[in-house]
Amino acid sequence: GLQANLMKRYSDNIYVTYDSDEAGTKAALRAIPILKEAGLSVKVINMKPYKDPDEFIKALGVDEFQKRIDDAINGFYFETDTIAAGYDMKDPEQKTKFYNELAKKMLEFTEELERNNYAEAVADRYNIGYDNFKKLINHYGAQAVAVGRKQVIRHYGEDRKQDKDKDFAIKSSWRMLLTWFIEEPRLFSILKDIISADDFKEPLYNKAAGIMFEQYANNQKVMPAKIINAFDNKEEQNEVALLFSTNVSMIDMEDDDIQDFRGISENEKETYLNQLVKQVKTYSIEHDLRSSTDIQVLKKCSIEKANLQKLHIVL
Repeated sequence: GLQANLMKRYSDNIYVTYDSDEAGTKAALRAIPILKEAGLSVKVINMKPYKDPDEFIKALGVDEFQKRIDDAINGFYFETDTIAAGYDMKDPEQKTKFYNELAKKMLEFTEELERNNYAEAVADRYNIGYDNFKKLINHYGAQAVAVGRKQVIRHYGEDRKQDKDKDFAIKSSWRMLLTWFIEEPRLFSILKDIISADDFKEPLYNKAAGIMFEQYANNQKVMPAKIINAFDNKEEQNEVALLFSTNVSMIDMEDDDIQDFRGISENEKETYLNQLVKQVKTYSIEHDLRSSTDIQVLKKCSIEKANLQKLHIVL
């Protein structure tokens, strides 16, 4: 990462050469995402049939090497060509598996326009019908929105050994929802009859959410700094600050590379919001059912649980 940022000082365009053996290919595949993350445009030079630039130039000369530079391929194509090499395209089953793998990889593009442009180019490169390929991408996109690579939205009611995972998941959901209210104040009016401070079941979260909703109700601009300052204890202030530093995310990529909502479609955001709100409400209802014996509370929970099945939030 540091080397990639240093490179960016000198150029936005990077040409990658690699040893054309398995180890070299793996090294190139590791380098490409790091370079892209630094905002660099990556192209890969084909060295075959030679192992490295030194062997190539000794055998074919500088002019031929310049031709290889001119013919260097887009870093994303290098990645997809490498994936394609692992499948037998004459076998329909293998071909289908490759197309599915390719569709999943398209989700790396969080900006909708860029994803669509690449989808069109990739469909042409591998002779896939664009409309069918787009449907396949959308299918995996919907799965990613609903589940997430690290299952930020988790299913509850499983065995006791998952308690820590459940605790982490609901806190992640609370943090994301609180952050989303701050980033998009329109959510207050959209969710005013659905979400309240009472749905945040730990004292710290409950108090922070209560102050946030109160600020909005009083027609004040909701400011995380003011919420943080409402806590006297420095340790609590630091913890509350973390509540409002979560990136609202659609897909939790590996290595904590969180992809945010910039550039994705409104439909995808809406799907994710519905999942997130249902997660928070389900936990809230189940918590109240477990902790109360009041018949009115239990009746209210039963009604809310039934309504949750029909809930669809429209952005």
